[in-house]
Amino acid sequence: MKDDSNPNSLNTWLEPILKRPDSPVEPDRIAALDWRIAQGAPAIRHLGEIPDSLMPEDIAAEIQALSVVPNAARYDSEGRELAPGFWQDLLHNCNVDRLTAEGAAPTRFGLVTRRSDLRTFPTTTPVHKQPGQTDLDRLQETIATPGEGAAILRTSRDGAWHFVRTHNYAGWMPAAALAIAPDRQAVLDYLKASPFLTITARQTATVFNPVRPDVSELALDMGVRLPLIENPPEAIDRQSTAGNHVVLLPTARGRDLLLQTQPAILSAHAEAVAGHLPLTRANILRQAFKCLGERYGWGGMHNARDCSSLIQDIFRCFGLRLPRNAGDQAHLPDDAGRIWRLPPQADTHARLRLLDEVPPGACLYLPGHVMMFLGMREGHPYVIHDFYEYCLPPEKHGDSLRRVWANQVMVTPLSLLRESGQSLLEAIDVIRDFAT
Repeated sequence: MKDDSNPNSLNTWLEPILKRPDSPVEPDRIAALDWRIAQGAPAIRHLGEIPDSLMPEDIAAEIQALSVVPNAARYDSEGRELAPGFWQDLLHNCNVDRLTAEGAAPTRFGLVTRRSDLRTFPTTTPVHKQPGQTDLDRLQETIATPGEGAAILRTSRDGAWHFVRTHNYAGWMPAAALAIAPDRQAVLDYLKASPFLTITARQTATVFNPVRPDVSELALDMGVRLPLIENPPEAIDRQSTAGNHVVLLPTARGRDLLLQTQPAILSAHAEAVAGHLPLTRANILRQAFKCLGERYGWGGMHNARDCSSLIQDIFRCFGLRLPRNAGDQAHLPDDAGRIWRLPPQADTHARLRLLDEVPPGACLYLPGHVMMFLGMREGHPYVIHDFYEYCLPPEKHGDSLRRVWANQVMVTPLSLLRESGQSLLEAIDVIRDFAT
């Protein structure tokens, strides 16, 4: 029997919502909010607005804004400090020094063909801030998912990487994960294709295909949007399509990795919806709880997600495309949803009073982190969030704070402490509700 009084039970938090069900936010309002988010977030760049060609200094500025050698020591996965030569080799591979001689370069466009890393530098080598801190690869920025569009600004010297700009991020992507389109319009047409299917599972995959490995068991994260084939063929590669979803996936052809599209089967049992999921508070919490217990994945490591990509993926299901990073989400314009700001001097009582008026599903932001508000339980505010570690008070006077691993999506009270000794409650500075 389910214990509905357990904070880890979705029903605990759904019950008060379902007593007075909220109506779905109208699609027109969602579209208007998505547009406002895109206009107010510097990190978001619509692919249709990227120039047909870029000057060398503009490309260099994009790359050099990201690919920066850290001032402090960094370590490899064996705990050895990285030598200056390591960084010089990476800078050389960024291929920035040739830009001036080559002049303006035409912008190429493509579609992502598989779940792929976006990196700070063109390398797969992990880099860590502290010896032994191998769960946090500091060169891992984020991931791109199948069907995402990308503008290619530069190719690495070794040809194995492209510096790309997706809708809400820029970074180095393996060239093998991108299919090159004949032009920008081919990418935009794919991204706007209708009808479409939205993945609502934590993660699912296309069915096994022995004939086409490029579309076989392809990982699809929550929020992925793919064109839906309404009248599919009776069979694809000797498997009947009866009763299943059939989607159109981008694939790469030949040595030049030119774009083609390929139908692929997604099981009828896969969690997905035609169009977008209705935006209600109950649905927001349902999506969040699908990730409960998932291992923390800095920048998408471990085939998972981190605090801000959890929020991003949840709201992608409803047609809202948020900035990738928590700070960018927090500092959207005030009219991008409903917002509450908490001055640093606000005491605990003032913060608790404020949370009394905050609805479930709102996002709570503090420097470097974001959480989703669930509600109050026995006078304590609870959240669901994806995080690496937290702290507990010292056991004895004079001892330091005790570090505790989380490394997963958890439901917790806001009384947990940060490394600074502040509670999560005390550190919140912005609250934003996107379901208003």
